[in-house]
Parts: sequence; C-alpha cells; structure tokens
Amino acid sequence: ARAPRRVTQRVTRLKVSPFPADSPHMRRPSPRRADGGIVLGWLLKVTLVLLIVGVIAYDVVSVAYSRVAASDDARYIALGASEAIVLQRADNAEAVQMAQERAESRGVPLKPKDITIDPDGTVTVHVSRTADTLVAYHFSALDRFTAIDETYRTPALK
Repeated sequence: ARAPRRVTQRVTRLKVSPFPADSPHMRRPSPRRADGGIVLGWLLKVTLVLLIVGVIAYDVVSVAYSRVAASDDARYIALGASEAIVLQRADNAEAVQMAQERAESRGVPLKPKDITIDPDGTVTVHVSRTADTLVAYHFSALDRFTAIDETYRTPALK
C-alpha cells in the first residue's frame, strides 16, 4: 500500500524548508542522557538532605554531650572538695584549692566565686561552658541551648 503521490509531494515540500521539521531541540533526548540527569538530580537532593540532617544531628549531640559533661565536671569537682574536707580534714581554703586542681585536670575554668563551702560542709560548685556547635552558635535565639550552666551541691558532711 503505497501513499498517493500528492501526499508524498506535500510532505517532501514541508521538509525542504530552511527550518527542518525535526530540529535538534525538538528531538527526544536519548534515554542515557535523561536517566543520568534524573539520577544526578536525585543524588544531589539526597546528599543535601543528609548534609543538613548531619549538621543538625551534630549540633544536638554536641549540646547534649556538653550538658552531661558540665554536670559530671561539677559533681567531680564538688566531691573533690568534700573529700578534702572529710578525709584530709582540710580547711576551706585547702578544699577550694583541691577543687581548683580537679577543675584544671578536667579543663574547666573556675573562678573563686564558683566554689562555695557552707559551714555545715556543703560544697556547691557552679560550672559554665558553651557547647561546640557548627550552626547553633550563629543564632542568638539558640543561646539558651548552647550556653550551659550546671550547679552541683554535695550533701552536708559535718
């Protein structure tokens, strides 16, 4: 079944124009190119999502670790002063010195006002630290999470 001559002449005439009917921008992309672009775009999106989730997770873990570490440091320093008072029968100045030595061993900066010893032998230690975060420290609204203050108070020993 052959096409009538009139139709073939018309089609030939249309294709001979200066602008071919099948111009390159109208052709379908090859399947290899299309799949590569889709996969690359998908991979980029997944990578960006994982990067953002990783940074947020790092900041959350850093804040949680800093809270636990500050609490542990305050307890360790206060118990050091209490042990000096009870076991070594040290006076308050020696107990404060022992607490400051323990603070130095942990890398915790302590001021003299951060350690108080009550007459009944109760030792109170206040530790302040800032969580090391990647993004949270840039936002002042998150300072309440990144600035950590922990206080530990030993029971009365005398």
